[in-house]
Amino acid sequence: MALSTFLDLQNSVMSDRFDESQRGDVKTWLNSAYWQLWSLENWTFVQAKVENASVTAGVATLGGVPSDLNTVRSLIRGDGTPVHETPVIELEDRYYDPRSPVTGLPERYAVLNGTILLGPIPSETASDYQLVYDREYTALVNDADVPLVPAGAELALVFKASATGLKLQNDFTWQFHEQDYQEQLDALRRNYLETATERRWQQPAYRPEYGTF
Repeated sequence: MALSTFLDLQNSVMSDRFDESQRGDVKTWLNSAYWQLWSLENWTFVQAKVENASVTAGVATLGGVPSDLNTVRSLIRGDGTPVHETPVIELEDRYYDPRSPVTGLPERYAVLNGTILLGPIPSETASDYQLVYDREYTALVNDADVPLVPAGAELALVFKASATGLKLQNDFTWQFHEQDYQEQLDALRRNYLETATERRWQQPAYRPEYGTF
């Protein structure tokens, strides 16, 4: 039977290796394995898209930002123009002026504690901005929870959790489970590895004596 739920994963790890009194530990090992796999690479399966992110005239933050936001990959206005990332301090240096607010169509954004700040302050109200982002890791809690990994990759969590548990018990067979885990990672890298983050355009250098190149 294919693995799917947190309970399935627990039972697979336990098998004939761990007893019922260790189920709490098994849950901890599985979540540790899940977090490690989720955070290890720029996986395509952690990405998500919001097509109705919103801006409100006079409000300097993006609306409709998901609660599981981790890393922004791209932000595009409703007219198709990319909004580029910049550090918070640079955004403030360029656009912060409470006595004479700078308004217009957003050109830059910065992320601060899960909030996406915009510069300049939007001069339009719209709900057609597109946000592509990496989701934050969310621990498995309930037995019916399902890990957000590609079908078949659940075994990677089982192998890693088993390796952790066996290592803690000084059982040398943990090495075989670790090897199985590494083979699962190799397969994931061949099929689900993203090499680029935000789109980037190189700005031409301006040289007054020659014009723009």
